[in-house]
Amino acid sequence: MSPRGRKPTPSATRRAEGNPGRRPLNELEPQLPAEAPECPEHLDQEAKKEWGRVVKLLETAGIITQVDRAVLAAYCRAWSLYLEADQTIQKYGLMLISAKGVPYQSPYLNTMTAALKDVRSYAAELGMTPSSRSRVEKVGAGGDGFDEFVQGGRDGG
Repeated sequence: MSPRGRKPTPSATRRAEGNPGRRPLNELEPQLPAEAPECPEHLDQEAKKEWGRVVKLLETAGIITQVDRAVLAAYCRAWSLYLEADQTIQKYGLMLISAKGVPYQSPYLNTMTAALKDVRSYAAELGMTPSSRSRVEKVGAGGDGFDEFVQGGRDGG
């Protein structure tokens, strides 16, 4: 049975946001070192190109780990699939004509739409959308004030 409710926010994210809900943080949550994984060989050329572009940015931001390899690969493959469908639509158009002369919507439009939905979902998981990035502050860039609070520098209110 799957868990109910919203997906839990990682403790590091909650810590960076200042733990607005003030609920206890999971101190036993695994902490993985920021390290870019190797690009999987099975990806096609367009997916590998996107991998090379994105992994450098995620590594610079310090938010990619070895464990994220599959999610990043899925993101890159979805991006490649989106581009392939988009190029096909550009070449043949949104509407096609059947052998009987009846117009119908290109099946690549459904493929493109589904791939773009997957891209957006994976991008959010990896912190690559403006809204997912806006919730997190880079560690050391102002911090959440917790150390100052513990030392008595803030009144907590």
